[in-house]
Amino acid sequence: MITYFRFLLLPLSEKNQYLQQNGTFLLDYSGDKGIVKLYAVGDFFVELYSNYSSDCISEVVAFKNIQRLQQHADHIDLALLSA
Repeated sequence: MITYFRFLLLPLSEKNQYLQQNGTFLLDYSGDKGIVKLYAVGDFFVELYSNYSSDCISEVVAFKNIQRLQQHADHIDLALLSA
């Protein structure tokens, strides 16, 4: 498993590839900056932002502070948890 700091040093394309192969996908939704995908990777989380008009990644934000997860809470469909 990659460390937080090593992930930060990866080029954008390698971050995306690593997330696809090793990250645990948590959720996605439409946000102010475009499509937001949230992943868990070991002891940190990653937000991946894509443009609406294309599938190009515009930003990748890695973080360890679980308080930042609060902004994603409104996008969790709790009905899916009871299935």
